[in-house]
Amino acid sequence: MLGALLVVVLGARTARPVPTAVDVALYGIIVLLTLYVAHLRDSLVDTYERPQLPDAPQGGWWDHGGRLSERQLRVALSVTILALWGTVALLVIERHITPLIVVPVGYATALGLAYSPWLDTHPGSITLSYPSGVVAAYLGAVLLGGGILPEQAGTALALCLLFGCHLSGGKALSDLLDLEEDALLGKRTLGRVLGKSATERVGLGLLVTPHLLIALAVLASWLPMGWLPLLVLGAALALVTTLQVQAGRLLEGIFVSVLGAYLMVGLLLWWWPGGIS
Repeated sequence: MLGALLVVVLGARTARPVPTAVDVALYGIIVLLTLYVAHLRDSLVDTYERPQLPDAPQGGWWDHGGRLSERQLRVALSVTILALWGTVALLVIERHITPLIVVPVGYATALGLAYSPWLDTHPGSITLSYPSGVVAAYLGAVLLGGGILPEQAGTALALCLLFGCHLSGGKALSDLLDLEEDALLGKRTLGRVLGKSATERVGLGLLVTPHLLIALAVLASWLPMGWLPLLVLGAALALVTTLQVQAGRLLEGIFVSVLGAYLMVGLLLWWWPGGIS
């Protein structure tokens, strides 16, 4: 959730004109509600609609692991969806934000509702769903200010590539921690389909690929030189993640990967727009 909110703030700073703090706060609430829709739906499906795990661990969420009945979860899901779209209506009608905002929000809501039990049974959709939702959150924040200037289109595209690939790599690696549980639930993650070694290579490749592509774009003068310090940081984090995973310390590697995503977004927030665009 913290990562999604950082991306929202970054998207708002990308927009021209920059939206008001009230609009950004309301949109941040919308993003949190879409994430909670996905969580509630996942809890409902895994707890009541799929076979129970014999030793299923109790989750940290108050609504997980049978703490709420099936009916209570369905009511909570309905209330959350109503609150989400009520806030969207407030943004469009009262705050005069472009109605196009319903496109990324609608996509994210549909993603949250469809992930369990449909999208989480295919390795491609499992790996790409959350990253694509974060990219949608970023694009929605850009729309808060009406869009971006034409000269910023390359930077916005590079950010979407960075978020999408980096989070997809982290997701592929993190699913390796739950292979046995996912097998019992019928989830066909990348790790279950390709095996541990191949999934590690794919995950690390996804972490490294956006940095290589952005470096080439900088060398070709498609992106400004302000991206170089960010690329150095990204390359260093990707290297540390690779070394941790190859040494068998998968959890530590995933932690570095997630921390790296936060650090890069934080650096962009601090630097924008002086050094990047």
